[in-house]
Amino acid sequence: MLPHSPPLSSMRQINEWMRRPYEFFGRCQERHGDLFTLNIPALGDVVIVAQPDLVKEVFAQGPDAAHAGKANVVLRPFLGDHSLLLLDGAPHQRHRRMVMPAFHGDRVASYGASMLSLTAEAVDRVPLGRRFSGHDVLQDLTLRIIVRTVFGVEAGPRFTELASLLGQALDVIAWPPMLASWMQLDLGPWSPWGKFVRLARRVDALLQAEMDEAREQGVAGRTDILALLLGARDDQGQGLSDLELKQELLTLLVAGHETTATALSWALRWTLDDVPLRERLVAEADRLAAGGALDPASVARSELLDGVVKEALRLTPVIPLVGRVMQKPLRLGRYELPVGTRVAPSIFL
Repeated sequence: MLPHSPPLSSMRQINEWMRRPYEFFGRCQERHGDLFTLNIPALGDVVIVAQPDLVKEVFAQGPDAAHAGKANVVLRPFLGDHSLLLLDGAPHQRHRRMVMPAFHGDRVASYGASMLSLTAEAVDRVPLGRRFSGHDVLQDLTLRIIVRTVFGVEAGPRFTELASLLGQALDVIAWPPMLASWMQLDLGPWSPWGKFVRLARRVDALLQAEMDEAREQGVAGRTDILALLLGARDDQGQGLSDLELKQELLTLLVAGHETTATALSWALRWTLDDVPLRERLVAEADRLAAGGALDPASVARSELLDGVVKEALRLTPVIPLVGRVMQKPLRLGRYELPVGTRVAPSIFL
């Protein structure tokens, strides 16, 4: 038997989740405790885990006992079969070993100059004397950073075209009903799914052109993730296929764009509410720029900035759940969860 579920239909549950996720999860925990079950359309029963020790038990299960890729199945139509987020077992380990070097300390540090430059340009574009959406500004900024540091496209016509197409595609798939299989029907270019399909084809063509050009010209001296992945090899000396490479690049886009923009928006919201903290941050920025320009390494070492980011993520995590599908029976508290149970530790709760 699974933990108790809210006395709502599955459609009511998903509606509450989409509209007010934090409040809904909080009410469920208050009523049912640290283990409760949600019934999600297209996924079925999902056991939510909020107690820290029980969360540790879930994450202590090995990769053969709890699959993360199967828990992300709703993303397959957008990311493809070869996305790191959809893989389990040996294929996941292979892709992970090839992708992770792009996120080692020295490699990440090399992206800092581009991030600072693009941020300065974004600030210069902010309108003066009138209201504007901070979230929109941060969405545009994170997209530009990804196009530069992940795809390796420098300023110019291709940068502008790729950023525009990716932004349009992300806007389409950000609409929650697009996760439903019955919405994923191509009814022509004006239908939501039809629009996404056509945008995806154009993005695919641009990425293929960028990959072909990189192979032809060589990637010596480049620090972007595309350049690194083009040279990545597995234990058998095999690289990623073009399809695998494009799907991993899109995975990095989807995983890093809206999440980062939303996290930064919440950090800005909490900071603007706290005048003393805001004054400390301004003073810290002045200190870091005392030499005339911000240095990425100095920014990364700032304990105040690091603390603000971590606290904002604690207060409002942008991803409330992390999913697993059990491949072996699991006992959580007083419940015996059978094989195939979807379990989701809650970061927020």
